[in-house]
Amino acid sequence: MPTGISWGGTKVDDAYWQFFCDLLGEGNMKRFKEECMEDYLDFFRRFEVLKRSGPSEALETIYIRIPLALSDILDDRVPEAISLSKYKDAVSFDKKTLKLKMNFKLFENFFTETCKQIRSHLLRLWDENDLANVKTALLVGGFSECHIIQNMIKELMKEKQIHLILPAEPALAVLKGAVYMGHVPESD
Repeated sequence: MPTGISWGGTKVDDAYWQFFCDLLGEGNMKRFKEECMEDYLDFFRRFEVLKRSGPSEALETIYIRIPLALSDILDDRVPEAISLSKYKDAVSFDKKTLKLKMNFKLFENFFTETCKQIRSHLLRLWDENDLANVKTALLVGGFSECHIIQNMIKELMKEKQIHLILPAEPALAVLKGAVYMGHVPESD
């Protein structure tokens, strides 16, 4: 049964948005969102892919393409905006490819608060509810495709000595199960 917490992928999206507000200016980002909605949505779609199936190791470098429309809003002064931000030593920008380069640790910071809240919530559930005797957990849903989330959950399950099952396509697991049950209702 869902427990109603709102610490999923949208909170990571909020951290991503805040990062770019801090990096390029909140006014510029709001203008980008208001005036270039198609590019803005594409920008977040690309992040969604990166968030779900992106880096899995701390050694990886992350590249984020800055949309041309956003570069235009900044009058091609993206490097200047970066140099004035608190991230000036953590990111770099290639003007030719319009790609922002950051290390894994900075990318992982987008997930820090979400991981902390999910972990805390799961620990509360095990302590306060009838879940103290749970021996197996199933990790499903789109957000469970994220390596950062998977690693945090795997570590927690190991601590609690709970067997974790991670299906090959966790985003489709519930849908596939529902379709199967719809076609073969007598299978329990």
